Amino acid sequence: MQRQNFRAFDFLNISIFWFAISFHWGAILGIFLQKEVLLFAPNELKGYYYGILAGSGALASGLVQIIIGHISDEFKSKWGRRKPFIFWGVLINTFALILMGLSRNFVTLIFSFMAVQIFANIANGPYQALIPDLVREKQQGKASAWMSLFMFTGQAAGPLFAGFLMARAGGSVDLMVFIAVLMNLFMLYTVVFVREPSSIFRKSPGAGNGGIKEMFTFSLKKYPDYTWILISRGLVNMGFYTALGFLMYYLKESIGVIKYEMMTGILIMSVTVAGIFSAYPAGILADIYSKKKLLYISGGLMALTAISLAFATDIKMVLVCGAILGIGFGAFSTVDWALVCNHVPGLKAGKYMGLWNLAFTIPQILAPLIAGYPTDLINKKLGPGMGYRVAMILVVVYLILGLIAIRQVREKKK
Repeated sequence: MQRQNFRAFDFLNISIFWFAISFHWGAILGIFLQKEVLLFAPNELKGYYYGILAGSGALASGLVQIIIGHISDEFKSKWGRRKPFIFWGVLINTFALILMGLSRNFVTLIFSFMAVQIFANIANGPYQALIPDLVREKQQGKASAWMSLFMFTGQAAGPLFAGFLMARAGGSVDLMVFIAVLMNLFMLYTVVFVREPSSIFRKSPGAGNGGIKEMFTFSLKKYPDYTWILISRGLVNMGFYTALGFLMYYLKESIGVIKYEMMTGILIMSVTVAGIFSAYPAGILADIYSKKKLLYISGGLMALTAISLAFATDIKMVLVCGAILGIGFGAFSTVDWALVCNHVPGLKAGKYMGLWNLAFTIPQILAPLIAGYPTDLINKKLGPGMGYRVAMILVVVYLILGLIAIRQVREKKK
């Protein structure tokens, strides 16, 4: 595919849907699920219940992204390869969101969340392939910077809005309806304004290579740099979802915050707003300097501040650490995305970016499952809140392992 020379308006159009996606997942994973668990789970088993809920559907959603990504690589449409999936995925996900907001028992909550995971990722999988599809390699750092601006803004707004809304009666349904409307509006903007070439006469990159077998065949030995980036991102996200999954409980029991729903939203907002300020300059620098060195610096900053959270004693200290952590996370996420766009196989970006998404979805399953029961056990043995402090130390371990993995990546010459 002929990549385009992007201007500011083009970067805006290709990136703006990330705001809605990030608002969607930030509100659901950061606030909604944790608050819903408190309604259905015994207090002494809330970590275990959250682990089951967060893991449900996450692996299925990863497989959906690979399948839909592969199909979109070869899809023929006058609207392009990716936009039809973005349209229908968001539209169908609307019904799953509303069903989740109406859940009145834990089983219904699990199955509706699985549906949201699947249908949202039918849209998200092809959408995330647009940057490697359409943006020239020398501009992919800048494209990642624009993406990060909208992503972090959505991650800040989603939990903050959800925190205020979920603190009152009927907030669950209202939140899901708002998210559904927001997703549809931003989806329509993307479908209308992104200039994706028609794929009607395009030769399919995987034609004749074995159908379903080809769909799940990945030449990872052929692309070792992509593989190490994948491993690194998976480890970093293990830390991210460990922290995010127990953040509300950490504030409630480890720090002793009274209005913990609202303060969770404020803390996530402080992290992500700080990330906005580092994301854009990091993306610009990624087109000029070594991406690996930028990842070492930003990842090291994240690890240092994460260990501080394990020993924080009051909410002021937590907010300061959160802001510093956000600066590191904003820079790391932007540069890491630019790095994978440089190394993803171009003709099959949909399928390989679907595999890339497993570095996000598998940690959603494993992180709460690994930390869930041990945090309950430590809380029982050492006192309320101690388990969540240990979970913050585990975050640091994951970050260090992720930085070690990135050492194996060979950067392309500028």
